[in-house]
Amino acid sequence: MDIVFSIKKFIRENGLIECGDTVLVAVSGGIDSMALATILLAIKDELGFSVGIMHVNHGLRGEESDGDEGLVRDFARRHDVPCYVSRWKAPSKENLQEAAREFRFSEFIKVAREVKASRVAIAHNLDDQAETILYNMIRGTGLDGLCGMRLVSRRDGIYFIRPLLYTARSEIEGFVKALGVPYRVDSSNLGDKYTRNVIRHEVLPVIKRLNPSFLKGIVRMTTSLCEDEETLMKAARRFMKRHTISSSPERVEIDRSVTHYPVSIRRRIFKLGYISVNGGTEKGLLWDHLLRMDEISRSGTGSVYRLPHGISFEHNKKDGVLAFYKE
Repeated sequence: MDIVFSIKKFIRENGLIECGDTVLVAVSGGIDSMALATILLAIKDELGFSVGIMHVNHGLRGEESDGDEGLVRDFARRHDVPCYVSRWKAPSKENLQEAAREFRFSEFIKVAREVKASRVAIAHNLDDQAETILYNMIRGTGLDGLCGMRLVSRRDGIYFIRPLLYTARSEIEGFVKALGVPYRVDSSNLGDKYTRNVIRHEVLPVIKRLNPSFLKGIVRMTTSLCEDEETLMKAARRFMKRHTISSSPERVEIDRSVTHYPVSIRRRIFKLGYISVNGGTEKGLLWDHLLRMDEISRSGTGSVYRLPHGISFEHNKKDGVLAFYKE
């Protein structure tokens, strides 16, 4: 199939998988992840990597969730690859989508370490990328949010790769149909309860009708913007290092002189400070938080600003210090 050849070429060109790697494939049982697992199994010998299957049963849809797990286990068994399954007990008072996502990723990292997998493959596709960018625009975002999902990201030493990120959903559907790859349909994705579903079922189809080349435009846009964003982040990291007074996992102090840099650099320095004391992730940080930190840092009075996840940002005017710390 052409899609197998193109994904193999894409993986090689972008260095997503190296010879000798163990790749843990995140498989929900849905059409995208089943297609990704099928493709990676088809090319693993030629590229010289090994594959394991990882499934998280969230238990939110009862028998339907168990059916997803059963399909994934059977798929792994038929292809003679190891299958790792984690089960989740939903918390009573939390944002279920966010909590489920955090559990998924923590399990991916835990299992990847246990089986010595250096990479976790996620099945996000080009339509998912478009939906993510539109979602970020609706919430309000900066350049980083317009870049969407990265082809490669790193969390706690594990690389997360997205080999299908530049592949349209229609191509994946055609591949699955042609080969008869089994998959499950998540009923929670069919309704309009969540904003992402509204974007998927109502907003994106309209945009595609207005501009049939919209997805190709998304590829061009994200490529260009990501290059710009990475250049700015490299500069911010360099300047933050130059002005850091002290640094630990619980507290980071930087000289207030960073406020003399252009606003695009200042906000990225603040983002890096937040990430430094938030376990290496920007989870919870919003554009409004960056705006407020920038205001406080340049104000004539010292103050403390409470951020998500028990993190605080402090402007110590007397000492000329800006501090990020976890309480």
